[in-house]
Amino acid sequence: MYVKKADLVSIKEMTNNYKDLRQASLDLGHETAVLIKTHGVEVAGQIVRNSFDRAKRNYLGMKPQSAIMRNMRISRDKWKSKALARQDASEKDRVKIRDMKKSRGKWKNKAIKAQKKVEELQKKVVDAEKKISKIEKNDSGKKKLYRERGI
Repeated sequence: MYVKKADLVSIKEMTNNYKDLRQASLDLGHETAVLIKTHGVEVAGQIVRNSFDRAKRNYLGMKPQSAIMRNMRISRDKWKSKALARQDASEKDRVKIRDMKKSRGKWKNKAIKAQKKVEELQKKVVDAEKKISKIEKNDSGKKKLYRERGI
């Protein structure tokens, strides 16, 4: 096959890669046969599958399944602790609001009673002032009368 001189280095590298791949394929077959003889078909199949999965994850840059599960467990635990903290804070706020409403109602009732008392006292003051002014008018009228009579 004719190859350009500029591509010769790349072609040699590809040829060597192909040879390595064929050799690896033969080695894999041989190792699989050895695993079957020593561990049995099912165990050998599981070992080969695990090896392929591990190689695929490494090639794709993925984490192992155990690491993924560990990270999920850690994430769940963080979420759970935050959720419990929010729940506690919510319960404390609910109790605080309940107590504040109760206290506000108590103080509101006291304020209403005090306002009624103030209004009653203001009425009494007005009545007393009216009585005083009547008495003063009567007294001034009597004083006038006494002055006129010379008493």
